[in-house]
Amino acid sequence: ELQSPQSRLKEALSKPELFLKHYLEISELTMGTYKHIGHLRSAKLIGRELAILYMKMNKHQQSLPFLLDLEKTYMVEKWPFLLSDIRKYTLTCFEYLNDYKKQIRYNCLLAATPSLTFEERNTFLNKVFLLLKKCEALSESITLNMDEIFPLIEVGIMECKENSKIRLKFLIESKLCESIAFQNFVVSFHLKSSKSNRKVKSGFETNVKCINNYTNVMKETTSPELVTFASSVMVGVKCPNITECLKRSDSQTNLNVESELRVFSSEHTLQLSSVQVAPGFNEFELEFDCTTNKCGMYSIAQVHLELLPNISFVSVCLPKEIYFDVIYEEPSFKILRPVTFASNELTSGIIQRLSLQLNCGSLHFAKDTVLTIKASRNLKMKLETELDADLKDDITLCLPCNLKPFDIYTIPLLVFTKILNQRDASVTEHQLSLYYTPEQSNPKVLTTYFHATPPFMSNMKLHSLNERKIIEILVHGFSDQSYSLLSPNLKVVGNNSDNISMKQFKNGSQLCVRKDQTAHFVWELFGNAANNSTNILFEMEYKLTKDTSLNCSELQHYECDFKLNDYKTQYSIRAAVEAQKGHEFCRVGSLCYLYVTVERLVMDASCPSIMYEVVADGSFWNINGRTAGVISDTNERVFNLTFEILPLSAGFLPLPSIRLSKYVACQKSDMISVSEAKLVAFEMGQVYNWSRGLQINVLPSSGIIAAE
Repeated sequence: ELQSPQSRLKEALSKPELFLKHYLEISELTMGTYKHIGHLRSAKLIGRELAILYMKMNKHQQSLPFLLDLEKTYMVEKWPFLLSDIRKYTLTCFEYLNDYKKQIRYNCLLAATPSLTFEERNTFLNKVFLLLKKCEALSESITLNMDEIFPLIEVGIMECKENSKIRLKFLIESKLCESIAFQNFVVSFHLKSSKSNRKVKSGFETNVKCINNYTNVMKETTSPELVTFASSVMVGVKCPNITECLKRSDSQTNLNVESELRVFSSEHTLQLSSVQVAPGFNEFELEFDCTTNKCGMYSIAQVHLELLPNISFVSVCLPKEIYFDVIYEEPSFKILRPVTFASNELTSGIIQRLSLQLNCGSLHFAKDTVLTIKASRNLKMKLETELDADLKDDITLCLPCNLKPFDIYTIPLLVFTKILNQRDASVTEHQLSLYYTPEQSNPKVLTTYFHATPPFMSNMKLHSLNERKIIEILVHGFSDQSYSLLSPNLKVVGNNSDNISMKQFKNGSQLCVRKDQTAHFVWELFGNAANNSTNILFEMEYKLTKDTSLNCSELQHYECDFKLNDYKTQYSIRAAVEAQKGHEFCRVGSLCYLYVTVERLVMDASCPSIMYEVVADGSFWNINGRTAGVISDTNERVFNLTFEILPLSAGFLPLPSIRLSKYVACQKSDMISVSEAKLVAFEMGQVYNWSRGLQINVLPSSGIIAAE
């Protein structure tokens, strides 16, 4: 039956049991109503009254859900005075239930509450020490949240002075009223292995390097944006981002107050022993040694303070996410730019300084470690400290001291690169290899390359004066330094050395070349070659004109070989332009004749026929009739050709050029396929043109100009 309020009140006042029954029913109904209409705080305040009622009835276990729920709300909404009051009630419940772990936690929280008096906080702290002695005797493991008692204010990476070590800084605030001595301050790291960073086999993961560090700041709360507005009837302030700044909090927010905490187990940790944490801010610095850890990405997983071996304060969240990469770095080997000359360029053909720089990387090189440096072909070297030693292909030296990881060791050298057949300005690549043997490993080699610029180059030109042959050697300079060229010599090597001789034209004792300058050496060639190909060798001595401290003024030898292919003159050409009969001079528009004489000096059995072509500038000459033809095999030595030409402009006109080519006729056979005729150009010096460069004076046309 549905009772009236009066009857229910009378029944509740009749007996204590009935009073409690009706009180709990009305409280439960009221809490449900408040939650239904959204008045969650009012519902939780009723829960507070119920918790106090259960505590008076010595039913502390039943009061805890109401108190813990209200504690979460006050923590979210940041009501410090109300929160401390609720925690006192909660502590009373755990004291009644003899839960030592919870008693220690709430005593620490109350001792770290700034809203309480110093005497109250000190009382709670003393209780903590008493409880810790009991727990130590019972060997119970206790893990507490340090975020409200010892909050971690700042975490950062300080500047790395060494590549293999980094320093981490932690700023912790103690909210207790007394200084606490901790056994250890421990930082645990989480390692994410990175195979791409691993550059070494297992067993050589000892020395590594921190290459990157990152710090991610937690997301900050959005600040309100205020905008003023005014109209004819009102003035006000509005916030456009009100929905982002003010959000209704969920009454069921879970702060994991009762969640189980544990110390993160990790192989990679840093710790400080015998740490004293005083009230206020405390700064700690730890050094992470990369040489004792594996390669990969490290991130801070947890920070905790170890009060006793079984009692720790653990951080739940960090103010910043910090992680860094650790890699293994192989030793490197490079060449420093030489400082011998002002241009700082390495030049071939002279002795120069060259510094080798060895970066130890992640390896440790012990004292007296043997290093062997080997050079590529045509490269000689020696240590700069051994001036009296000879230049060699390889050098062996012992380290005079220990080299730690990432140390740099410089090896000064004197090097000489030989110039070989330098016919252009292309640089020459050379290689240096460093051989070493790491501890407990097989020998390894490091290789580096450098390029040497030639100081000069040499080319050959063949000049003809009918059957006389003149050879010109041109030495063109590329270097800013001046080089003296001495004792030039040109000789024939090979099978034709006995049949051919050279005679040099006198040109002084020595010549000097530098950048954009050219020296010319001229010889006349005598004799006949036994075969079509002749090899000649150009030799000379050279030195730097200005003396240096590296004995670069000593004479060095240079040689370059050239080849002459069938250089003997086979044909000579003579050409002349004459006016037609009855005219003394050639005039514009008047017909003239081009007389060409081709003389065969040597009979070539392989190609007895030749083809001639007359090539003229169309703006100067107009050639009538055929301009090309073939001179077939005949016993005659001289061939005369005549062409009709018409001058087109007045002045000194160059004669049309005459071009000769070897003519290879088509070969017929019984097969269907027939090879076509083709033209083959003569080699350099086989055709000499007496008329090259000649000009003829062509007069204007003989028209009469009447005076006005």
